[in-house]
Amino acid sequence: MLDWFHIGMRFQNLTQLAKGLEETDDSPKRGAILKDIEDAKWHLWHGSAYRAIQRLGSLTWDVEAMPDGEAKTKLTAKLGDCLTYIDNNQSFIVNYGDRFRPGDPIASGFVESAVNQVVAKRFVKQQQMRWSDQNAHRLLQVRTAELNRQLRRHFEH
Repeated sequence: MLDWFHIGMRFQNLTQLAKGLEETDDSPKRGAILKDIEDAKWHLWHGSAYRAIQRLGSLTWDVEAMPDGEAKTKLTAKLGDCLTYIDNNQSFIVNYGDRFRPGDPIASGFVESAVNQVVAKRFVKQQQMRWSDQNAHRLLQVRTAELNRQLRRHFEH
């Protein structure tokens, strides 16, 4: 499953760039671009990567038709990056709304935070006993197996 946090950050970046666009008479309105970005994000939240890709693809055409400028160049590049990211990972996109409502995880930030905390504690230079990179990796494998409820099976094997 693709972590919603990473998707959300990409869309936050797109939204900020779109807010920086200058409106002219011959360009699509900033509000319409922001709505298209929000619609694509909505489709992803509901597990429809294909519809999100369609929406972002048509948005790319709209932005490319705008007059040249630094904001347009940055937004076009980020839209391309976002499209590629979603297209490459669409098989890992789930219906996050269906997972969120009953309280199922939609992001792995709590796991990443725990890993960073454990590793940082042992790699502090003032620590009397420091771990090697190899041993830290082994610890993370054990912690991951524990979180995935596979540790007992590994020991039994």
